Amino acid sequence: MYVLVDIRCDQFNIPITAEISKRAVASYRASKGKSSSQSTSSKERPEDIREYSYEAFVDAITQFIIADDQSLNVIESPHLRRIFLLLRQDLKDSDIPHRTTIRNHVKEIWDEHLKGLEEEIKIGWVTLDNASNNDTFMVSLERELRAHGIPFDHTKNRIR
Repeated sequence: MYVLVDIRCDQFNIPITAEISKRAVASYRASKGKSSSQSTSSKERPEDIREYSYEAFVDAITQFIIADDQSLNVIESPHLRRIFLLLRQDLKDSDIPHRTTIRNHVKEIWDEHLKGLEEEIKIGWVTLDNASNNDTFMVSLERELRAHGIPFDHTKNRIR
C-alpha cells in the first residue's frame, strides 16, 4: 500500500500531511534507500503561468483558441465549461467568458499585430498588364492600404 501512496502522491504532487502516513511512508522509503522526504515532481507549475485573474483567464483561453486553431464556439462547450468549474472552486459559470468576449479579445490582438505590420510594410510598385480589372484591383488595394495607414497611390505605384 505504501508503494502506491508513495508513487501516486509524488506523481500528482500531493503532499502527505497526515502524521501517521508521513511516518509510514518515510519508513517505507528508508527501507528502499530513498529520501525520507517527499520528492518533488518534475511537472511543477510552469513559471510562465500567471496568477489567476479574469484577464489572465481570458488571455489563456484566447491563446488556446488561436494556437490550436479552435473555433471560437469551443468556449461554449458545456464540457469545457465544466472542466473550468472543476478546476476552480470559486468560479461560477457566469465568470467564464463567452465567444463574444473571446472574439473581441482576438480582434484586439489582431489589431495590435496589424499596427506592427503597418509600421513595417513598405510597398513599392505593382506590375500588372492593362486589363481593366487590374485598374479596379489597384483602386481597391489603395483603399485598403490607406485604411490601415499605409501610403499607396493606385497610379503612382503601378507599372504597366
